[in-house]
Amino acid sequence: MICITLKIFISFNMCGHIRKRGSTYSIVVDIRIDPAMGKRKQKWFSGYKTQDEAEQAMTKIITQVYEGTLLLPSDMILKDYLTTWIEKERKNFHLHQYQAI
Repeated sequence: MICITLKIFISFNMCGHIRKRGSTYSIVVDIRIDPAMGKRKQKWFSGYKTQDEAEQAMTKIITQVYEGTLLLPSDMILKDYLTTWIEKERKNFHLHQYQAI
């Protein structure tokens, strides 16, 4: 098991472990704590052929979670994402660019 301690607002150990499922290996990583429930949120990553491959991937995934660069699928549709992004980035647009959008 690999753990990294984060001290942002609360102390949180980001941990992950590997499980063998059939002929492949899977990784389970704690990606965050749900602020509303106070429970940890886990994400599974599957399909690694060897334990070494899974360990390397787990280290990379935990690093991405720590750095905030891990991209996970979302239920948000493209229209909603773009609307949110435009409103957030509005101050960086020139008026004629924003009107064209």
